[in-house]
Amino acid sequence: MSDQPTGMPVPQFHYSPIVPYVDSESTNKLYCAYTAGPLWAGVQPFEYTGWRDEAKSWHENCYLHANLNPAAHIKISGPDCTALFKHALVNSFEKFPIGGGKHAIFCDENGYILDDGVLLRLGENDYEGFCLSPYMEFYAAQGNYNVKIENGNDFVFQLAGPNSLAVVQAATGEDLTDIKFFHHRKSVIADKPVTILRVGMAGSLAYEVHGDYSDGVAIYQAILEAGKPYGLRRLGTPAYDMTHWEGGFPQLFLDWLSTCHQYAPIQDFPMFKMLQSGRMGDGSGEWGYGNMRFEGSAAEHPELLFRTPYDNAWGKTVRFDHDFVGRDALEKLAQNPPRTMVTLEWNEEDVLDVIRTQFSDDPCLDISEPDDFSFGHPIYHSDFVYANGEQVGVTSGRMMSPYYHKMISLCPIKSALAVEGTPVEILWGMPGERQMRIRATVARYPYNNEFRNDKVDASALGKGK
Repeated sequence: MSDQPTGMPVPQFHYSPIVPYVDSESTNKLYCAYTAGPLWAGVQPFEYTGWRDEAKSWHENCYLHANLNPAAHIKISGPDCTALFKHALVNSFEKFPIGGGKHAIFCDENGYILDDGVLLRLGENDYEGFCLSPYMEFYAAQGNYNVKIENGNDFVFQLAGPNSLAVVQAATGEDLTDIKFFHHRKSVIADKPVTILRVGMAGSLAYEVHGDYSDGVAIYQAILEAGKPYGLRRLGTPAYDMTHWEGGFPQLFLDWLSTCHQYAPIQDFPMFKMLQSGRMGDGSGEWGYGNMRFEGSAAEHPELLFRTPYDNAWGKTVRFDHDFVGRDALEKLAQNPPRTMVTLEWNEEDVLDVIRTQFSDDPCLDISEPDDFSFGHPIYHSDFVYANGEQVGVTSGRMMSPYYHKMISLCPIKSALAVEGTPVEILWGMPGERQMRIRATVARYPYNNEFRNDKVDASALGKGK
């Protein structure tokens, strides 16, 4: 760490309006408008070819997804980068090659997750990050590190499915089979420079295309054209949510809750105040999450959505080879994690019983929508899970899978029960309203366990395959 402060200014984020959410071919479709502050605002397509068709794409062909934009992109450089990362993140940095990437995780002193994102190494002291603000900026300023953090200007387009390699190779015109999981390298699409990163949420073979916003529309259209022979689908909001639950990747704003408003050190950081007021209203209320709403039988207990890396099946990312915020708490948890992430399969007859109540004078909470986060539903839906009369977990991320023909959800459950075939019950319905018990069974995790991105040898697929 350097001896003198760098006087790093707090970045001022801006809107990036040229993300191709909406195009002339889909103007008759339904869209979800959202406003979540200067980093996340715009219009997201609800669907293109229908959520059922789109939710099969990462199994049968390939999808193209663009609604993570604006991409919360920052550039990080300077001689103290590694020291900053070691303090702020649970990840190990003993090995971090140029051209590599990491799933970066911030925790508070109690071991609960504040945020997670992607960190890429571009050069010796040159990095970029996605969804790492405002925590990276906070620790950089707090610790007097000799680093420079600037706003980036990159978009993120995501592709996943068995044909994803063929599509990105057709778009770039080159062999990309050398890119290993969570590695990246430069390429060109539509005569524009891009970065190709091999990573994705759906669990299957997947890639991201990064590039400058000013080139975004041209690159997006080129990928669409390249994908036509390979059955490329564009992904709307419900289907994108579903990638996380089949792929086994719990997502902030869908499945778990940041402890940021209980994390005292960051409360007075100007950038935190600005972002949180934009995302979540005025920050008022008991939990400090402003106008955010909670739904489900566990709606009155948002604290049960706080997660440690072990709750989210991210324990393999935690490394105790350096001092970081939350290390003491996580070292204790690592010895015997109390919860293990599983997939729950919901009993279809019990689900149908809930649907039947919609035709009565005393309906239970509607369960017929494709997931719990569409058409203005509250962001967080959570339900108590019971076994032998004891509350053993809280489930989130319910979806009807068109590919597997099952309703599933993610659930950090008591570790002793994390055995496939274990029967449990889900309490469905809002507190104070009609509630019903839905039988469920502990199933494999991750649920989509075939053709996993981190296991596929892309070099064996061959160019254009």
